[in-house]
Amino acid sequence: MNGETWKATLVLLGLMSLSILAINLVPQQETLVPLATLRALEEAGLVGEVHAGPEELSVLLTEAVSIRSERARMRTNAVRLVRSDSTRTFEKIWADRGILIFSPEGARAPMRGEWVLIGLLVAGCSFAVIKAQRDRRNGSIRKQIEDLKSAYDCGAIDESEYSKRLAELTPYM
Repeated sequence: MNGETWKATLVLLGLMSLSILAINLVPQQETLVPLATLRALEEAGLVGEVHAGPEELSVLLTEAVSIRSERARMRTNAVRLVRSDSTRTFEKIWADRGILIFSPEGARAPMRGEWVLIGLLVAGCSFAVIKAQRDRRNGSIRKQIEDLKSAYDCGAIDESEYSKRLAELTPYM
């Protein structure tokens, strides 16, 4: 591999690593749980922070736990519960401990998967623009190969030079 191929490989590897890190930073979806599960989590001391919305409670746990839902068993660090008269006692306990946070109506989590998609879209568009500028300056790889073939057909270069240059351009196809 020549230097340009190594650079391209390292750049792509870096972009893939950054994408994976960004996706891991996106918060997980909250698992909807019944009141009995929330009671068990509270008794185990796993409740870290509670966001109270107008219709539901979002509970961030201090550590990831395995919870059985209606569909499957899943590992999560956030659960969701519909607010009702039954949750009022928990809300009072959490307010006294200072971990209950009231969220305004219509509030959203600050970071969602949309930002990752927007970042990938910007990176892709940037790559396309840079590639177009390079092709306009140096000609595309296909154009360079076509020029090389015409130079060989005219006799401007010999077969060994043609084979050498063609081998250099082929990996970029």
